[in-house]
Amino acid sequence: MQSNSSYIVNVRDFLDFLTTSLLIILNVVLLVVATRLYVTQHTRAAALLLLACIAYTLARLGWFGYDLAIDVASLPLPKSKSHTLGPWSFYAIRFFHVAFILLLILAFRIMRSGASKPIDEANGPTAFR
Repeated sequence: MQSNSSYIVNVRDFLDFLTTSLLIILNVVLLVVATRLYVTQHTRAAALLLLACIAYTLARLGWFGYDLAIDVASLPLPKSKSHTLGPWSFYAIRFFHVAFILLLILAFRIMRSGASKPIDEANGPTAFR
């Protein structure tokens, strides 16, 4: 029979796995929705929202990439606790959070001012299409 403390650990591991999986799935859905919005509207505001979503996803999943890189490279470092790479990971995540907020603010200001014309009309004809 399993002890009560190991049962709690197993439940905690399951909940960690479940919430992490949900976070990854929701971030992928966010990127898909933002990409489809940009493809259909093709405006500056939609482009800024797409960039904001990319920055948000990088900020939220930065720890995942960091831990995955340690696993793939088989480095003898504890996950998310390296004294060498830990501060780098922390500041990279902070940078993407700041980028997300700034891009979101810019997108909302453009949407509010009504200056969100289609990108092709705003810049004139483009050779890349």
